[in-house]
Amino acid sequence: MKDRALLCALAAGLTSPAAADVITESNAAPLEWGFGTTAPVTEGEATLFPSIITVAGATGVITDVNVNLMEGQHTWSDDLEITLRSPSGTVVTLMQDAGGLDDIGGDLIFDDSAAGPIADNEAGALVAGFYQPSVYGTADTTAPASDGSLLSLFNGENANGNWELYVYDDAFSDTGSFAEGWEITIVTEIPAPASATLLGLGGLLASRRRR
Repeated sequence: MKDRALLCALAAGLTSPAAADVITESNAAPLEWGFGTTAPVTEGEATLFPSIITVAGATGVITDVNVNLMEGQHTWSDDLEITLRSPSGTVVTLMQDAGGLDDIGGDLIFDDSAAGPIADNEAGALVAGFYQPSVYGTADTTAPASDGSLLSLFNGENANGNWELYVYDDAFSDTGSFAEGWEITIVTEIPAPASATLLGLGGLLASRRRR
């Protein structure tokens, strides 16, 4: 009985920490939409639909994903619907009918841990900063159907493969771009091998018994 209690105590206290890795990749090709852009598009789809970032060499499983839409410029932010699809096929909405009637100015960084989402019907320009995914209204995008609006929906997946960003303008009457493309940061972890830890503890207890 004492040996069993010792095994439990050691298993709780000697578990090895998981190994973490951080990967940041980008696609600098501009995303443009609406009438009057340098490459006009139909049905509100951006010039790259999707814009793709390929991740390779990641180990472990995803524990966190953040997305930076770089150098945003648009005359009516409320028109935008932006979704991200993982290599495993999970689709997360980053922005839908969020903001207001004024310009975007700068980088929009989406992070579940940000202080809050972009406001609905926000007064004034949408300023650069960190935001939680911000979803209002009904989806009009032609992108694959969304599974939700939490980036944590990607947790547990393999990071390797094509990440697809879909930008859609649902109103046609305004123009805009993410002039420097977009960037994704992914944190992965390799869980500690609990079986190896317990195997070592088992050997320790066996040694105690032989004495």
